[in-house]
Amino acid sequence: RGQKRYLLEAPTGSGKTIIMSNFLEKWVDGTEQKLSFIWLAPRKLHTQSKEKIEEHLADTQIICSHFDQLNDNIIKENEIYFENWESLHQLNNNLIIRENETGKFLEEIVQGTKDDGRKVVAIIDESHRQTRGPQTTQVLNIINPDLTIEVTATPPAGVNYDKRTTVD
Repeated sequence: RGQKRYLLEAPTGSGKTIIMSNFLEKWVDGTEQKLSFIWLAPRKLHTQSKEKIEEHLADTQIICSHFDQLNDNIIKENEIYFENWESLHQLNNNLIIRENETGKFLEEIVQGTKDDGRKVVAIIDESHRQTRGPQTTQVLNIINPDLTIEVTATPPAGVNYDKRTTVD
């Protein structure tokens, strides 16, 4: 609804991944919008999050994928593409980021998804670990999400959010 940056703040161990999976399930079930998601997390957390969400949402219309599982250079409707920040930060050495002979790279996938009529939502898990440095900014510029949802126990100081939800 016109908001670009949203924060979910909840303590460590409070179930942020499950909160987000429940939210995404209710959102896709209750909207006419065509949505695709990119879930970004540090290190191996993206794989743990994918496995947890896949198990939790097994009987829903949400699809969970890694890069090699994306087909037709798009993120399908109600599909969550999981990736780790560290791989994306290697901008010049990364086949996911840079244009390559296969034609399958992040910018092309995001553009194909948007051309297919879907909104792209970026979910940044453990967002406090992602500084607002040039590599992060460059990756987010490539994605150019319609909405960014940051998920963390410790949000960085001085960041303005359009909407904020705090779980005690």
